[in-house]
Amino acid sequence: MFALLSFLVVTQASNDATIPVPRPDEWWQNRHKAEVERAKKGDSDLAFIGDSITHGWGGGPEAGERFNHETWDKAFGKYKPINLGFSGDRTQHVLWRLQHGELDGVKPKVMVIMIGTNNIGGNSPEQITAGVASILDWLHSHQGQAKVVLHAIFPRSPNPDNRARRLVEATNRLLEPLAQQKGAIFLDINAKFLDEYGVLSPTIMPDFLHPNLDGYKIWADGLTPTLKNLLG
Repeated sequence: MFALLSFLVVTQASNDATIPVPRPDEWWQNRHKAEVERAKKGDSDLAFIGDSITHGWGGGPEAGERFNHETWDKAFGKYKPINLGFSGDRTQHVLWRLQHGELDGVKPKVMVIMIGTNNIGGNSPEQITAGVASILDWLHSHQGQAKVVLHAIFPRSPNPDNRARRLVEATNRLLEPLAQQKGAIFLDINAKFLDEYGVLSPTIMPDFLHPNLDGYKIWADGLTPTLKNLLG
């Protein structure tokens, strides 16, 4: 535990993954505004926070996007979920969004987080973990009523010896003790996406990063038991 705390302090000192920053893209700004307006309505027991992998679920608010909502609605509809996933986001973008109103006015009972894959390559596993720690700290301070489910970052690249896959796995090894330290539930369902040799199939993630409909069904099935325990 002391070692984990020590590296978080060191990496935060010069780590862009922990520094909140917006993105200039028009679609991103429009989606952010839609998220802020949705939050003002309250009335949600569940929020998903993340990048394109979360964004791809669909759900509201859409801000002009079009998605297939069948899996989302079937698995989570009764919890009146909010989708705070933004394609391309890194930990620093999530931090900025949270600090600028995307949960103002709503108090979800559970928040599901998966973020960090877009930081791979630009940040070390330690820096990514520090970025996730900053998100968890913000949620603890501003949404303390919520139970937080921290997902292991999903596998990427087809083969287990791929550099990006190894970096994801190294990050996940740090995220698990971080979740324990921060009082979050760490959920690793990555084995469900892989075959017995650790190979990621394009029939589940065609680009070896983003799930297709079958992949989202696997995600829903892997997450649902935890949500039932927390939300009924």
